[in-house]
Amino acid sequence: MVTPVPTPVPTATPVPTPVPTVTPLPTPVPTATPVPTPVPTATPEPTATPAPTPVSTATPEPTPVPTATPEPTPVPGPTAPAFSMAARSAHTCAITAAGGVTCWGSNTDGQLGDGTSLDRIFPV
Repeated sequence: MVTPVPTPVPTATPVPTPVPTVTPLPTPVPTATPVPTPVPTATPEPTATPAPTPVSTATPEPTPVPTATPEPTPVPGPTAPAFSMAARSAHTCAITAAGGVTCWGSNTDGQLGDGTSLDRIFPV
């Protein structure tokens, strides 16, 4: 008798699956985007400011003020005629014809010779 032999179950043989390849698409060329051209706007002209009309006004005439003419005033001086004089920035001395000395002016350091430090407006 014949013994049945089981039929082997066929196994699937792996078949490599094809990997899809990426087909490059052509790079699109950018197109220019339309940009509106700016249209200059008209600048308004400045409005002229009317110039004020000059008005003539009377200028008052100054009233003349009389000026006084100074008169010479005698100043006390040396009692004798001066023979020689010497003046500094702040005081003056005179040698009289009789040989005396008289001085006036600033006397802060006693330079007038009167024993004081008082300024003198008249000869001492």
